[in-house]
Amino acid sequence: MREQVHLFVSFDTSFEDLDLLKKEMTNFVRDKDNARDFQPDIDIEVLGVAEMNKIGLQIEISTQV
Repeated sequence: MREQVHLFVSFDTSFEDLDLLKKEMTNFVRDKDNARDFQPDIDIEVLGVAEMNKIGLQIEISTQV
């Protein structure tokens, strides 16, 4: 199973910050307290620009079955 989360971030968010978000979320799913619930990798996809002031993201987290 997969969980998908859609969110918006400011248009001026750097790709370094998006990479930091991915690292933090990866650390979360790999933490020993969460590893039984989640698979170790996540995916963050930039969907596009919304309303010319924010970026749409899709975060996909796979769960253990």
